[in-house]
Amino acid sequence: LYGSILSNRPVQKKPSGQEHVRGGQNAAAVEIEVSIRRVRDNQQVLLKTYSANAPAQGEGMDAVAAAFTHGMDTIYAALVADLAALPQNPPAPAARRP
Repeated sequence: LYGSILSNRPVQKKPSGQEHVRGGQNAAAVEIEVSIRRVRDNQQVLLKTYSANAPAQGEGMDAVAAAFTHGMDTIYAALVADLAALPQNPPAPAARRP
């Protein structure tokens, strides 16, 4: 399902920010804007900003990397759910007359 949806819809994503809180608990704050357009008519079918905050379960970069991974997993789960909710066979665009 995931591959068949994306085969006709290019995905553009860009990380839009990171945060580090000095003196606080290590954590990962992840935010990604996803834009999906239908290839055949360039119509946008999804534009959404996904975000997740995940506290690190310890000190050091390994714990922060694990928190970042957890945040990304949360975002991708939400994205996959949104993709699954898109129409499977959207109607073809109306033919244009010269």
